[in-house]
Amino acid sequence: MIPVLFFPSTILCALSGILIPEVARANAAGNRERVCRLTEQVIALTLIFAVLISAVLLKFGGVIGRCMDGGELSGKMIRILAPVVPFIYLEIVLEALIKGMGRQNFSSLNYLAEYVIRICVVLVCIPLFGFYGIVASYYTSNVFGNCNRLRMAVKTANLRFRFGKLIGKPVFAAGFSFTAASLPEWFCPTLRETPQGIVLFLGIALGLYGLVFWLLREKNEQVLPVLQ
Repeated sequence: MIPVLFFPSTILCALSGILIPEVARANAAGNRERVCRLTEQVIALTLIFAVLISAVLLKFGGVIGRCMDGGELSGKMIRILAPVVPFIYLEIVLEALIKGMGRQNFSSLNYLAEYVIRICVVLVCIPLFGFYGIVASYYTSNVFGNCNRLRMAVKTANLRFRFGKLIGKPVFAAGFSFTAASLPEWFCPTLRETPQGIVLFLGIALGLYGLVFWLLREKNEQVLPVLQ
């Protein structure tokens, strides 16, 4: 179950390895504009990717669980944990940004606070809710820790956090594209969770997801200039 959530993040792990020296170089040179631009573009691209993966896991969590031979319980847990995926993926790139900005002390203290919260929630919630206490601890620690990282990255980069662009746009794109892609299933219920239906759904959903961002792109919007 957990590998399913983390596997797509391998792309972000590769990106984070490039980000640390890039941000550190811009920060050391006093190029605050580049640090701010990198921070905003990295957060935006990460959320675009993470929201899409979260939506796919919500839609096909049951199928994935059965394919992994985990049964209905595994699929149910994938769906329950899917909304926390954006926070998990943000952690990877935010840690790279924060370390590149020279905020290693904050990173260490934030990790400490995150794990203290996780342990405390486990100790309190497992006796009350059983296995779901672990889920509660995972949500609590990830949301707390990564909201803190996001706050620090935005503050250090002196970035104006544009909620509509960074969060609203991916959520709208996912909602619209997945709703539209579900239309064939409404007219032909036999397509649900069949290989042909899944391929058709993903083809429509991914195409519309990309189309929404293309239509809503900002004027003179640039590709992430990490390698320039």
